[in-house]
Amino acid sequence: MAEKGAHNTQLAVPYDTSMQLGATKGSIRRLLGVAAATAAAVSLVAIPTPSSAGAAPAFTSLTPAQMLTISIAGARTLKSGTAIVQVVTNKYKSTQNLSVVANGGEQHYVGDGIDAIIRVIGKTCYLKENAAAIEQQFGVKNSPAANRWIAVPSTYSGFNDLVEGVSFGDLTAALTPLGKLTASKPTKIGNVSVIGISGTVNPKAQLSKGTETVYISTTKPYLPVKVIASGSEPSAKAVGSVVITVSKWGSTVGPTVPNPVLQFATSGLA
Repeated sequence: MAEKGAHNTQLAVPYDTSMQLGATKGSIRRLLGVAAATAAAVSLVAIPTPSSAGAAPAFTSLTPAQMLTISIAGARTLKSGTAIVQVVTNKYKSTQNLSVVANGGEQHYVGDGIDAIIRVIGKTCYLKENAAAIEQQFGVKNSPAANRWIAVPSTYSGFNDLVEGVSFGDLTAALTPLGKLTASKPTKIGNVSVIGISGTVNPKAQLSKGTETVYISTTKPYLPVKVIASGSEPSAKAVGSVVITVSKWGSTVGPTVPNPVLQFATSGLA
């Protein structure tokens, strides 16, 4: 997975975004998930139509819910993106690189002794994990399959947990604060004019308690630029933050099948 993606110069604003979200350690499922969950549902909010004079209302004059709906819907139409995730909690530090498209993607997690790549193409998951990751994922110590590509079919009982977080829907899931929403005054992040929409942290961002603010570009296509969330995950006794930089909205290239590949049935992990 690419460390950093280039800006999409076809858009009015750069398609590079940055988010800060709390994370937990927990299982490998959490370790490998950007936001260990399926795509967050964004409630459809009525968007005002142009007035009789023909002028549409300014984006920043809309309600917080309307601005959030427009932004998330716009991001989802692009169906691909690349992200670099840096996690810092009171339990561990890690870096995740995520590249996702409509039907799959790749995630590379490094941190806390774990080095794992998950590449999803259709109904097959390709793994390349170090010995520590394999032990945590499959309970096998000193596996000879460590650091080798392994093809895991969708018939594997743990397949859904394995690939959770590696999809475009998962990438956009953490962008949606919940509950009563409020809007900040317009400001800037770098050279991009933004407005912040704040609410309760979305649990799909690996926090069960806390607050979340998504900063949205005030220039078309009004994409999310940065998210800052803070809080805790009591079940893992973790408190911390994640910085996610997203790029290549709509232009990320899908993953390719690795070669050579060890079949899961003969890997000693099945």
